[in-house]
Amino acid sequence: MSYKPSVFNHIYQTDNNELLLYNSYKGFESLASISATDFNLIEKSLSHTNIENNQQFQKLKSLGYFVESNMDENLLCEQKYMDIVEENTLRLIILPTEKCNFCCKYCYETFEKGKMQAETQDSLIKFVRKNIMKFSSMDVRWFGGEPLEALDVVENLSNAFVGICNTAKRNYTSSMTTNAYNLTIDNFRKLYNLKVYNYQITIDGVKSTHDSQRVLRNGGGTFDRIISNLVDIKTNVKSGIPRFTIRTNFTKVISQHIDEYIDYFYSLFSDDKRFSFSFQKVADWGGSRVQNMSKNLINNDFYIELLNKIAHNKNKLDISPHGALMNGNTCVCYANKRHSFVIGSDGTIYKCTGDFNFPENRIGYLQNGEMFIDSNKHSKWLCRSTRNFKSCDTCFYSGACLSASCPASFIKKEKENDDICLFEKSFINSFLELFDRRYFTKI
Repeated sequence: MSYKPSVFNHIYQTDNNELLLYNSYKGFESLASISATDFNLIEKSLSHTNIENNQQFQKLKSLGYFVESNMDENLLCEQKYMDIVEENTLRLIILPTEKCNFCCKYCYETFEKGKMQAETQDSLIKFVRKNIMKFSSMDVRWFGGEPLEALDVVENLSNAFVGICNTAKRNYTSSMTTNAYNLTIDNFRKLYNLKVYNYQITIDGVKSTHDSQRVLRNGGGTFDRIISNLVDIKTNVKSGIPRFTIRTNFTKVISQHIDEYIDYFYSLFSDDKRFSFSFQKVADWGGSRVQNMSKNLINNDFYIELLNKIAHNKNKLDISPHGALMNGNTCVCYANKRHSFVIGSDGTIYKCTGDFNFPENRIGYLQNGEMFIDSNKHSKWLCRSTRNFKSCDTCFYSGACLSASCPASFIKKEKENDDICLFEKSFINSFLELFDRRYFTKI
């Protein structure tokens, strides 16, 4: 049998002649390392009948790097996309309040709406109770505003959802995006008992940079209290179940403190596998506030330089959340999924949390336990027929993103080609350098 290299292969050669390999169709689990000499010999022998006797080839084949010569990998991607879009999980991103106790310098939200009223909560509970048997599982993400400003809503809805899923014998999972200012150990324990196990928490650098960028509405600093909350949880909660992703939105100023940042967080959390890190760029996500800091935003070259500095620091932070965005099931945006909805605090139904004022994003409303959905608007988020960038067809990363990393970009038609891509693709070589070598299969 003859074989060919997968079209989803990405190969990066380090300074010491080692190849770091990634196959986007297989995802993060495909990471491998091999000498350039051995890999070249295998490629030259693909048409030989005895290639299957080569143990290195067999490892690479199992990881997706070589496929049978007659394999149509684009069809595999199409099937993969269909499976993800039609997954049988009810996914709700719920805004218990659209108000926030912070006034971050780059935030795009307008905080026009307040706490979810009892009538809307009851309607949402009624919808879940009526429809849960249609699904194999339920996943809830608490968003905002700041969800912990409406903890009573989170508690009420969570208690109802957990009870409904237990009765229906359906798996229930839950996560929260929070600024963690109110994530005291007492509040954490309440949430833990309600099965909120995963948290994304933004901490923008060290104290001086964070407190200039992520401030209370009265202008006060927030760093010390957030760190105190997290250290308290780390010290006093022994369960290995919860996970905390610390997201940092880098600017030029924050980047100047990168060594101090790494050393500080390494000393706090490197000994606890429950804590990991996500490095992002502050970007213009809309709104007027970010315009005031436009000169402080970083471009791609600056970001690559930043990642290289992180890679060469002796202290290594766990950046596995970036690995999740190299997998098809987690790389594809939730807005592509048929049964994924964002529930506003007033019962408005959206597909995306990124732009609540975009008309095509408002796909329906919740009333009396029913979702009234505009099927024409909804279909634009699900169907790939309008996503016709030719560069996607030949891109190595398409095995993971499936041209579905940001459907809003296609619908708005504001971006072209690489601008629609996840930046894990654009900075793939830097991330391969950054990932701990324990994630790579040695060939």
